[in-house]
Amino acid sequence: MPAPGERFPGAGGAGVAEAPAAAVDRLRVTRVESAAGVELRIAVQPDPARSGLEAQARSMYAALLAGLAAQGAGPGAIVAEKVFLSDVAHQAGWLRSVRRAVLSNGTDGGPAPAENAAADHALTLVQQPPAARHVLCEAQVLAIVPRGSSAPRSWGLPGLPEGASGSEVRLDGRRLVQISGITGGRPGGPLDFESQARSMFETAESCLVARGLTFRDVARTWIYVAHIDRDYAAINRARREFYRLRGVTPLPASTGIGGLPERTGRLCALDLIARDGGSREGWRPLHAPGMNEAPSYGADFSRGAVLPLAVGTTLFVSGTASIDAQGRVVHVNDFERQADRMLQNVAQILAGEGLGLRHITSAVTYLKRPRFRDPFLEAARRAGLPEEVPNTLCVADVCRPEWLCEVEATVTRP
Repeated sequence: MPAPGERFPGAGGAGVAEAPAAAVDRLRVTRVESAAGVELRIAVQPDPARSGLEAQARSMYAALLAGLAAQGAGPGAIVAEKVFLSDVAHQAGWLRSVRRAVLSNGTDGGPAPAENAAADHALTLVQQPPAARHVLCEAQVLAIVPRGSSAPRSWGLPGLPEGASGSEVRLDGRRLVQISGITGGRPGGPLDFESQARSMFETAESCLVARGLTFRDVARTWIYVAHIDRDYAAINRARREFYRLRGVTPLPASTGIGGLPERTGRLCALDLIARDGGSREGWRPLHAPGMNEAPSYGADFSRGAVLPLAVGTTLFVSGTASIDAQGRVVHVNDFERQADRMLQNVAQILAGEGLGLRHITSAVTYLKRPRFRDPFLEAARRAGLPEEVPNTLCVADVCRPEWLCEVEATVTRP
């Protein structure tokens, strides 16, 4: 963690304000409006011409502030934030310091405020390097702007384990809880990977129980595994045992993906979204006719989930790759055909709800190699995924070595 006032070596023009118009050029924003409020899903990049993480992070958060302002919102509207880093071990402390300074002051300069001044929402920092050249960090943000006295209200969650953060949104008696950065065991402890994974799920359960929820209320998870080629089978065993003992059904939508957690010494981390257990109406899994169910090959998750959120109904499409109806990898060693099949599979999942790729409000695309970025963008154009969709392209290992790409998506309907 940097000391107050300390700067990165070679930070360049970190303190130079950026013109709002230039900042907004690096954002992709979808806006969904309803009587309750406005949901904003934002993907934001830094200025790649800036030198060093501090300068890039300042430009990224300045762009985020400009984008929020253009939508009539401020940093207080942020409910959840995910930052994709190229080197989490060396960048996380700096990134947190910069974001506090920028978000709390509403500018891209000035002294850093109190430690928790800009931490009142779910925040994930993960090593999944941005695929764009010379870019050291990217962010995705969910923000909610309430309308009227009956609008959704959100606040941060206190009392979570070290390294975890969260937010809660309430509307019409419903609660939606999002918790990020849950790990298992203590850094430096004796736990092997599978023990860490079991402890991670148990810790998540404790966080939920403290808020009157259980894992049966969880609709969406993200699981980051540092060495997914080695440990994916172990994470599946730990998850299957945990779900079986707790009677978790329907199975949450999920993304299980390669990514180094922020917390030093931890080999896996979990993010989740849960809905109040008082009413299960509207929370249901998604299916696709051209894909089998993931539990048939040992991975306990649904292809997607539908649940009412603060502004409307959100569909979460789980991490999806080039897979056929029998659960086999399709088009081994052929990136373009894998990308085409992957997007076809997402389109099939959405088609069951009368939707298509053009309705996607945000996405994250995981590429095994940075060189796949341009071929993916071409495949997305062929498939009809709009270029303006907030879609972060990052580099990550996928759960099977033969897969070269994976994508997850959300669709919000008012």
